[in-house]
Amino acid sequence: MDPVTAFGLAGAVVQFLEFSSKLVKGAVEVYHSTSGVTAELRDLDITTNDLKALTQRLRVPAPNGHLSPGDQNLIVLKEECGRLSDELLAAIQATTAKTSGSKLASLRASYKAVTTKKKLASLSARLDRYRTQVIGIVLGMLNDDFSSTKLLLESSIQEHAKGSRATRDEIRQARDTLTATIQSEIRRSQNTGEPTATQDILTAIHQSLMKIDTALHTVGREDKILHRLWFSHLGSRERTVENAHKNTYRWLLYDSHIKTPASDDILLRWEAKLHVQKRTCFLEWLRAKSGIFYISGKAGSGKSTLMKFVAHEDRTRQELEGWAQASGKTLILARFFFWISGNSLERSLEGLYRSILWDILRQCPSMIPIVFPTAWSSNIDITSMPPNSERPFDMTELQAAINQLFGNKKTMFNYKVCCFIDGLDEYEGDYWAFAKNLSSWASASENIKFCLSSRPHEEFRRHFASDPLTHMKLHELTRGDMYLFVESQFDQDERFEAFRDEDNQGSQHFIESIIKKSEGVFFCARNWTPYRRA
Repeated sequence: MDPVTAFGLAGAVVQFLEFSSKLVKGAVEVYHSTSGVTAELRDLDITTNDLKALTQRLRVPAPNGHLSPGDQNLIVLKEECGRLSDELLAAIQATTAKTSGSKLASLRASYKAVTTKKKLASLSARLDRYRTQVIGIVLGMLNDDFSSTKLLLESSIQEHAKGSRATRDEIRQARDTLTATIQSEIRRSQNTGEPTATQDILTAIHQSLMKIDTALHTVGREDKILHRLWFSHLGSRERTVENAHKNTYRWLLYDSHIKTPASDDILLRWEAKLHVQKRTCFLEWLRAKSGIFYISGKAGSGKSTLMKFVAHEDRTRQELEGWAQASGKTLILARFFFWISGNSLERSLEGLYRSILWDILRQCPSMIPIVFPTAWSSNIDITSMPPNSERPFDMTELQAAINQLFGNKKTMFNYKVCCFIDGLDEYEGDYWAFAKNLSSWASASENIKFCLSSRPHEEFRRHFASDPLTHMKLHELTRGDMYLFVESQFDQDERFEAFRDEDNQGSQHFIESIIKKSEGVFFCARNWTPYRRA
């Protein structure tokens, strides 16, 4: 039985037993009362109507499919509670029935009173037995390693790792509290010999079950919407991008002291000064600024590799955490890598929207009802979803969600968001309109910023490259990186080793000639190395 059904059903049974126990006690008091009423239950008719409503929750058909012994026991108990409800209502009606005042009626009433008293005592005993049973069943659901509910609950928590940590923690806390409450009650009963599941304990168990049930429903609704955003190629381009070669690109985040045989090269010394300038600007942007930081570069200059390095580097997150914490907000990072050779979603706005929304909302699902209000309201009952609830969102819905996410300051009030978007030039659409949208999103709130990369197309340069403090040309800054890369490719080549032993200066000039011809393009440099030719 799935956790939502199991905990919902267990909650209904516990609530029924909790309420029925109070009702039986009240009925007994009514029976012994001279006035026919008690202070606790002045309107028994209303109370019995509440019981009827509760009983309807027990009438729900049992789920189909394989059921564990614990599931079967819960269903049997549910059905027994349903039958007890009918008997209890009949007994209460007999308790409150009026007589006509005749002698015969009085005799009948006396006989009926005796039988009713016995019936109430019998019902009370059955309720005691059912209370003991239900806490054992619930404990088994939580602790039994063979319990399908426990296994599915753990699976649900783990699968929702992509979702709300707060919701997962709430489920775990309620589960642990419930387990501790039941175990403590069992020990108390064993030590005292008194019946288990007193009224207070039933109330506590019911509250914990409802917390779990509510949290599981929330998780289910969140997952339904996240599932409609996810697609199979999400993140595939980023995974195919090569990791940065050893010690390359570190200059953008760290004070690099890497030396090469050509460190006395005047161009490398000049480049090192530029590295300091760009590193200072980039770190300042990460830790204190909003808006856009734009990385342009020739085709093959390593933009995607740099973006992958920066987006995953601990230093990046540390600086961004400082940016978020300075205003008491929570940091969210999102990434998308366009790919002209990939799936249609990897080169389209639809793919960007779905990826960014999925990445952000999985980290803060509390935004989902705000960003997708219509879809959220239609997912109230996750056990009975409308037919179109599984389809991907269409562009109209995605556009509205993006506008709500980036365009409404209230949406991001508690968060700081940084998006890394690589390969804008591989987007298959109108560059100018796209760049305009990105600029608009970035300027909508100080809680949002974008690190972007692309080839230096005019549309992107016009929108993003006007400020030298937030723009850098990658192909003009990678001479040292390229030297490290090319040299490493030759290190394993015996022919080059012999050449270097014979003419060290000549070997350095050869490497430098490759770097010069490559003009900042790693793809060209690779074509000249043994790695590529092999």
